[in-house]
Amino acid sequence: MLITSISQTQRYLPHELNTKYYSVRLYRNGYSVSFVCRRYKISKSSLMKWNRKFNGTKESLIDKPKIIQTDNGFEFTHHSNTKRIHPFDTL
Repeated sequence: MLITSISQTQRYLPHELNTKYYSVRLYRNGYSVSFVCRRYKISKSSLMKWNRKFNGTKESLIDKPKIIQTDNGFEFTHHSNTKRIHPFDTL
């Protein structure tokens, strides 16, 4: 078994893409939730989340970047270098 080191800030070891893909396929082929979860050592909530995202391709199960919420309520996924002008500067 391959052991990967986890950084101090990472709370868990993420599941591999193949685990997500084959567990959802097995579930959709008629196997019970409990059987699939035991076989792949995953939680029921993870299986159901992956099942919702799955559209038949492995790419649909790749994790998307998280949206960061700032203190002022704006959401962004990456830093943009746009010049911001204060409303009073235009007077």
